[in-house]
Amino acid sequence: MPALILVLDQGQWWARVANTRISYPFVGATVDAQSTSMISFAQAMVDAGEVGMPIETDMGGYLALPQGVTSQTAYEQIFEGCDQIIYAGDPIYSSVDFLDEELDTAGEALLDALGALA
Repeated sequence: MPALILVLDQGQWWARVANTRISYPFVGATVDAQSTSMISFAQAMVDAGEVGMPIETDMGGYLALPQGVTSQTAYEQIFEGCDQIIYAGDPIYSSVDFLDEELDTAGEALLDALGALA
């Protein structure tokens, strides 16, 4: 199954789905602003898993979605199609199923990895 790859490329943070052409930049004009979007993204994952906050309706708040791509579509591509998170080249979380089944623990792992950005 594909992995969600979070990578800094050419001065911008990206969320990419491995082995596909699916790639979304994080919201923000600078790397620092994008880092803040990544932290918010990870916290939204935790909130969605723990208390049922609807992250699938607000993906555009974290990722710069191109015209024609809905928040729901991005959610499905990233969380329903991936079983692993790779951050800056290192695997930080692996799911038994898909990430959408374990959003809170996947988000916590991402928050831990992003600790250096805070």
